[in-house]
Amino acid sequence: MEDILYKDVLIYEYKNYYYIIQRSTQGKEYDERVKSSENVVLYSKLELNCPIKQLGNDVSAALENYNKIRPKFEPWELGGLNKQFCSWVGAKGRKSFDRDSRCVQVIKNNKLEIIPFDNCNKNGWYGPMIKEMRFKNKITTIEIDSTFETIGWRIKKAFKKSTYNPNKKYKKEELL
Repeated sequence: MEDILYKDVLIYEYKNYYYIIQRSTQGKEYDERVKSSENVVLYSKLELNCPIKQLGNDVSAALENYNKIRPKFEPWELGGLNKQFCSWVGAKGRKSFDRDSRCVQVIKNNKLEIIPFDNCNKNGWYGPMIKEMRFKNKITTIEIDSTFETIGWRIKKAFKKSTYNPNKKYKKEELL
């Protein structure tokens, strides 16, 4: 069961918090052939001004817990998956969450890859697809044994490259 090629975690920035989402391979039953990941639990919710060491620690712990919890829903049960996800982050719906959030993915393979997402192709690149495209300069790669401070700092830096959906509705104080 532990010959997984890579582990990953998603970190969302939404309404003044980081939401660290623990993941697993898709499906209620473990299947070695499955390579895609699914969200399984909210690992932690941290304020945006949290210590970078705590951010790095929680992301590292969520990576180590990859595949320890099976998904409650099959990959095609989108209604259940979306409802579960929205309950973790306090969103009314997935559409509004996707519009108002930013995302960074951390992939653990031989190294840690920290990948900012472009929300709705504002800049013509999007998450993991940037590896195959000409935007490799958006990815930060660090050693697996990097300190929690380094991991947290690199994640915060990746959020500066990550974008909001161009249709995000801003509050007046966000524009100041």
